[in-house]
This record gives sequence, structure tokens and C-alpha cells, in this order.
Amino acid sequence: MVSAWKLLEDKIEVEDAEDSATAEQESIDLHDENHPAVQREMRIETMHHTDTKTWSCHCAGFIHSPYHICSHLLRLYGQPYPVKGESVRQHRPPLLFIETFHDPSQRVVCIPSAHLHEIDPPASIEQLGLSQEYLDDLSAHFGGGDEEDREEYSRVEEDKRKYEEFIKSLRSAADYAEKEMNQSHERFRRLPNPTTSSVKKLVQLAGYAHVLDHGRKRRKTWGPERAGGNMYRN
Repeated sequence: MVSAWKLLEDKIEVEDAEDSATAEQESIDLHDENHPAVQREMRIETMHHTDTKTWSCHCAGFIHSPYHICSHLLRLYGQPYPVKGESVRQHRPPLLFIETFHDPSQRVVCIPSAHLHEIDPPASIEQLGLSQEYLDDLSAHFGGGDEEDREEYSRVEEDKRKYEEFIKSLRSAADYAEKEMNQSHERFRRLPNPTTSSVKKLVQLAGYAHVLDHGRKRRKTWGPERAGGNMYRN
């Protein structure tokens, strides 16, 4: 959680720097409602409905976080990450209970399983610390999320697919180079030098290997080895 927390703090610093640069470039006053920082605060309140008391946020980052944290919550929290033992994940709001920040009454007391039979089951969701309004609001926003965050996650998936294609091309290039090494000295000498700058050239050669094979000089038609198919590699 601490590692994820620090990454979000770095993200906040980058966003603040970009907001300051934009405001300075466009000569926008800090108290102007068009200031990027003010616009960000408005989105946190009206769009993401971020609440540190219940430790909830409607953004996609919070929904996908295994530690129940996001940049919007950390902005409003405004304190360093809690040390070990000061925070715990819960099954009811606040999903992340911080001992030095939340009220002690919000802490869920864990009961050993050996004593569960001694507890009467709750008669309503209110006894679980939840309200019907909160559940309805959560259901309405859980599948939706913020458009900007959804686009960000879709871009990440697209970048992953591109990277998978890149890895496949590297593997194909390595296989091609290994096969060429086992061929004639002439074909081996045509391989690019084994440097990082030659990887692009090797990937291109691997991608057009079938074209190169087809365009290579065919065997002499009058030679005894001409019998049969003209399969260069075989």
C-alpha cells in the first residue's frame, strides 16, 4: 500500500506542476474559477463525490485499487501515508480505516470465528453501518466511473496490446537470427551487428523473411541439384 501511495503522491505532484504551468502560461489567477487547480477541486466534489470520512470515491482508480486509495482521496487527506498498524481495510465504510484520522467508532471490531455463534445476525443493513441511499448511489456509479479514467484504462490496455506485438516481433527476430547463423557464411554476414541500435533492422529482416527467401537467386536450371522444389531453406 505504501508503494502505491507514493506513486499517487508523485502523480499529484506532476498534476500540480502542470496546473501551475498552465495557469502561468495563460495568466490565470489562483482564485479564478478557470484555474486548473480550482477546476480539479470542483471535479473531486461534483463528479467523483470524494469523501474522506467514509473513505469513498466514485473514480475508476479507487474502484480498481486493492488498497482503497486514489489521488482524489490523497489530495483531500493531505497527510503522509499511515505507518504499519495505523490503517486497516474493512468490509464497510470507511473501507480504509486510518486510526489517526477516523473516529474510533468507525472501526470494525473483528470477532474470532469461535464466538460467531454467540452473535445475533443483523436485522437490517443499517446495523451493518450501511444505508440504502449509499447502496443505491454505489450501484449507480460502480459500473459507470469517470469517463476520463475509463479512457485512461482503455489506453493502457491498447498500449499493452501494442507491447505484446512488440515482444512477438522481438522473439521472431531472435528466431530468425538463430536460423540465419546456421546457414551459409554469406547469409550470416548479412545480419546486422549485435548492438541495440541494430534491433530495428533485425526486426525488419524477420518480418520480411519470406519476401527475402522468395527473391533470392534461384538455383541454376541446368544444374543437377535443380530437381525437385526450389525450397531455399531446405
